Amino acid sequence: MAKEFTNDEQPIKNFLALMRNQVDNKSRFITKIQDEIIKIKQEPERRRGFMKFELDLMDARREGREEGKQRLVKFLSSQDTAPSEIVAALVNVYQMVDYRMKLATQLVVNKKRHSA
Repeated sequence: MAKEFTNDEQPIKNFLALMRNQVDNKSRFITKIQDEIIKIKQEPERRRGFMKFELDLMDARREGREEGKQRLVKFLSSQDTAPSEIVAALVNVYQMVDYRMKLATQLVVNKKRHSA
């Protein structure tokens, strides 16, 4: 993907390479980013703040996924979709496997009981 950029977009290309651990030490932009990362790692308060931010992002993603699953189940249930088809949709959309499928089936069955 980074190979598709023009020369004007070199800083972006360098940044994407950095995200893949392919560092270009000739870039002043990348050097500044690396210096800032070192500062964050060396300052306990900034490091804690950064780690808390990362955890908050992970929680928000998890909550968003759960809300999306619930909306999908609710919508498909309102359309009189068979529980097995709802589970198949959850598996397809969220790449759910094994024990998650069992939990999803249980969720669908419970939703059907409560909405009846």
